[in-house]
Amino acid sequence: MNNTVIRSKDQSWSTSDLENQIKEISRALVEREVTTAPIGLLADNSPSWIAADLATQGVAPSIPIPLFFTLEQMAHTVKSSRLGSLLTSNSSLAENMGF
Repeated sequence: MNNTVIRSKDQSWSTSDLENQIKEISRALVEREVTTAPIGLLADNSPSWIAADLATQGVAPSIPIPLFFTLEQMAHTVKSSRLGSLLTSNSSLAENMGF
């Protein structure tokens, strides 16, 4: 029996895969310096994005930042929403936005 709960073009996750990813991200979120500030999610729709979104629930508000935004739009979103942290796999974009 296949226990796949999330499938993308490149990935297939079981319930335990998803739960493990949520726990890993949640641990990192608990260690944030500004624990009540909103968390930005800068990523394409993917199993990882779903895990990140689920991990933020109950921790702080999450603000999705679409990758199709210009750098100016991303910077405005970060500033206007007063993000305390940013979840992304794109370290150069994160650095450009002050993270």
